[in-house]
Amino acid sequence: YDFISDIHVGGVKKKNIVAYSGVRSEVQALKALFKSAGYPLTGITAIPFAVQNCILSKMPDTGHDPVVVVNVRRHRSEIFCLSDQGVMVARNIKTGSYSLVESVLESGMVDSSVTDIPGILAARERLNDPGFEEMGVAADRLVGKIQRTGEYCSNMFLDNEAVSKYYFFGET
Repeated sequence: YDFISDIHVGGVKKKNIVAYSGVRSEVQALKALFKSAGYPLTGITAIPFAVQNCILSKMPDTGHDPVVVVNVRRHRSEIFCLSDQGVMVARNIKTGSYSLVESVLESGMVDSSVTDIPGILAARERLNDPGFEEMGVAADRLVGKIQRTGEYCSNMFLDNEAVSKYYFFGET
């Protein structure tokens, strides 16, 4: 765990901490790998911890304007609505980068042994290749879910203040 700060809840002083968990054998294997390379590992930052680090370090700096941070993972996407008040909404949806390229894989335009999404997208020669239209439909669905999450956050928590920016990360 990491100690963040002291907080007061109902007049009672409490500790604000972030707890981490992981499979001990995997953490020890990573430490051994880095140590053998001459760089002792003192911490591990995976995506959930990276998002937490962004929130704690106030990066991206939201100022007074709410922002949405989207992590497009392989099978799911995570959407976080942030403001100067902290995390307003965290949502996990079933649409990920594989959902975007399913139509391309089903069209046979890409060797089925290719498993990395950037490789699949790089294999596209033209925007009018078969399967591209369906990829656009899947992308529109994903963007719609992201926009609705931002609107929900704005309406429910931020007095209808519009989301000012959307940040995306992930392998796509």
